[in-house]
Amino acid sequence: MTDNSIVTQLLWPDDQHRLVTSVNWVIRDLLRQGAVGTCSGLPDSRKSWATLDAAVCIANGREEFLGHRIDSHGPVLVIAADDGAETCIDRLRMISRFRLGHTEYQDIVLLDRGDSVAADQRSHYVEAEYVLGKKVAPPEALEGGCREGKVR
Repeated sequence: MTDNSIVTQLLWPDDQHRLVTSVNWVIRDLLRQGAVGTCSGLPDSRKSWATLDAAVCIANGREEFLGHRIDSHGPVLVIAADDGAETCIDRLRMISRFRLGHTEYQDIVLLDRGDSVAADQRSHYVEAEYVLGKKVAPPEALEGGCREGKVR
């Protein structure tokens, strides 16, 4: 049985010092496995480009991203909340041409923005869950302020 509560255990300082910690990186020193990453900055500072570049590198087996080693490769979910899927696809193709030598990237699932998702599109969430091997949040949970990011 999984406990979905927010706080499951209090760790007092003595407990913390005894705890052995390790970090499993997707991109060393930038993105931890199982974490949600955010990319913040001024408008037009290429945040979306950097996020999509990282997605291409992770999903397509590149050894590094901006000088940081990629320790874990696999499918990436990109939430296209700001620019929409069409803009993301155009950018993914450009990045892939530069990184991979061709425009056909693999293993990137896009979740397009929108106020609601039609019932017939819900099957795409099931497909994304299958590709990613993880539960994808329902569209209702993504409304209201979710920005472009990735889950790995």
